[in-house]
Amino acid sequence: MRHGGEAVEALISANGPVPDLIVLDFHLPGLNGLEILRELRKHDRTRYVPVVMLSSLESDVEVSDCFVEGANSCVKKPDDPQTYVEHVALIVKYWLTVDRRPEKPIQGRGTPSSSASNANSHSQRTEVNL
Repeated sequence: MRHGGEAVEALISANGPVPDLIVLDFHLPGLNGLEILRELRKHDRTRYVPVVMLSSLESDVEVSDCFVEGANSCVKKPDDPQTYVEHVALIVKYWLTVDRRPEKPIQGRGTPSSSASNANSHSQRTEVNL
């Protein structure tokens, strides 16, 4: 994908699978990560998919904006490529094997996860790393 707009279209498209986790870089060409997050939260297919923002953001305001727009976590992006790979692996491991979310909405009880986010409910996982 060349820019954030293509990523949004791919994720909300009825043709593709719904990812179990989205690791989203804040700084992308076209739409930035915050704009993509806003779009993802507008659509039923992606509203409850966990989104981890990965960025070199230093401003508490920008980090806060990520949470206000629906990010589940905001992680500082390391400068070292090897450390970057290790951090993404840890993020994926946590959200797909440790985190526990209800599979279905519980009426009157806040926001549910996507139906695919319970690590024990599916043998095959779909990961989209933007």
